[in-house]
Amino acid sequence: MKKMLVTAVAGAMILGATARAATITYSVGGWGPETYQLNSDWPGDTVAFQAFSGSLNLTPGVAAVGQINSLFWTVNYSAQPPEIGVGEFDFTASRAMTVSAGSGNVVQNGVLAVGADYDTLTVNGGSTVTFDLGNYTLAVTPLATGPWQEGSLGTTSYEVDATFLLNQVPDGGMTSMLLGMGMVGLGFVRRMVKKRWRLDKLTHLR
Repeated sequence: MKKMLVTAVAGAMILGATARAATITYSVGGWGPETYQLNSDWPGDTVAFQAFSGSLNLTPGVAAVGQINSLFWTVNYSAQPPEIGVGEFDFTASRAMTVSAGSGNVVQNGVLAVGADYDTLTVNGGSTVTFDLGNYTLAVTPLATGPWQEGSLGTTSYEVDATFLLNQVPDGGMTSMLLGMGMVGLGFVRRMVKKRWRLDKLTHLR
């Protein structure tokens, strides 16, 4: 009887504490294209983030990396030598992100450096955005990419990733119920042991 009760209570507590994997579907909007010129007589470079949709199978408490955008960078003429110097352009790429019924914005700053021999593009990591998914919260942190250097004309693309961390929201009612079951079970076991001890003592005295 004691063994059965203890096993049942322990099983209920383990069941309540077990974190199950969940499939998260998400979409991230695009940004740009934005063109940066050293000289208005020349086309300059273009930077754009392409929209992306995907899904990840996440285990609560375990971080995973997934794609959020594709970065497209077009290198073009900026000026005629020796006019060309080195110019730096700062940009902020803010994109709308939707996860289930939740929405937010992922924001990353970047720098485009235009030079005579090659151009350099860097995208910094962004701040964490947290989505409320009811029984879970999802923290998304954009990751840095680059620096990338290009000395030839044309368009190149790069993957932009983020870390995804799913956390299970504690269920206060369920936790209280399980703790209550555990206390009742322990109290019952103690009473059973105490009665058994008394019976053994009486038997010994006889």
